[in-house]
Amino acid sequence: NEGGTAHFRVSPAIFAAVADEMLLDAGVDILFHAMPASVENLGNKWNLQLCTKTGLVNVFSKTIIDCTGDANVVEMSGLEVKRNPELQAATLVVHASGYDADTLDYEAIQKAFEKEVTVGNMKNSDPGWQRGQFDFFLKNYVGNRIHLPNLSARTSEEKSRVEIEGRKAMLRILRFCRKQPGLENFTIDSCAPECGIRETVTIKGKKEISVKDYESGRLWDDSICYSFYMLGIHRNDQIISRNINPGIYPTIPLGAMLPLNSNRIIVAGRCVASDQEANSACRIQASCMAMGQVAGAAAALAVQSDTDFEDIPIENLCTVLRRHKAIVPSV
Repeated sequence: NEGGTAHFRVSPAIFAAVADEMLLDAGVDILFHAMPASVENLGNKWNLQLCTKTGLVNVFSKTIIDCTGDANVVEMSGLEVKRNPELQAATLVVHASGYDADTLDYEAIQKAFEKEVTVGNMKNSDPGWQRGQFDFFLKNYVGNRIHLPNLSARTSEEKSRVEIEGRKAMLRILRFCRKQPGLENFTIDSCAPECGIRETVTIKGKKEISVKDYESGRLWDDSICYSFYMLGIHRNDQIISRNINPGIYPTIPLGAMLPLNSNRIIVAGRCVASDQEANSACRIQASCMAMGQVAGAAAALAVQSDTDFEDIPIENLCTVLRRHKAIVPSV
């Protein structure tokens, strides 16, 4: 949408209710509050063991869509994933109030913040990704940003640590702000139930999207959906970013969603096969939604024909997607 809106807000509550309704109308059995415990490839089907609140349950399936974001099922099945040596920073989103952002002495607050960083009471990354500028946090009521660098969130233990560190940073900010003139009534109204994780692993795919592919708008023989976002690596207290040239429309090939040496399993979301720079853009929600629609349509076709994802004619998949209003590259 060149020159248009990059983000569209939705009501999470209404979206969840509508999604439930659509799935139930389609005859889907919905199971929340479960996680994969083990995965076994039986050749032409999968045995997936789920950990539910009341014990382990076995489910047999002709195909698997891994939308865990961390390629959990891919890794459990023995397929390869890639980990970058330095991961992108995570974020805890909080909503704050109790002050008038237009009346604050930002210079004085910045000096006080830098002093606290020097003595180790605060971190330069606490107020977000504007190189330690505290006004970046205070001027953003809806979605105040807290950066959490150098933390992995692939395992349950690691994810727990990220959330603990996020709430520690939130408390540091709360205690600091209440000591500053004009922020005596500063309060945290809410924080996200989980930290936003930008990166854990990516799959080793049958194809991989490089930053060169992304920036050039490469059209693969199996390009199946678009991405659009700028390149942006979140480091300690900053973003290293680069815009995409106007008129360039990056695409995601089906092969980047298929784990190497696999059959009957497809990935959608941030762990799609891509180098770190390309992944910094195609991990964005709109791209993940597009990949999710591709994965769902491809899984339906694979089950109907009792075949692997690679054996689905790409034109058949494009036809189904267009029928359901997806925006599909012309290959």
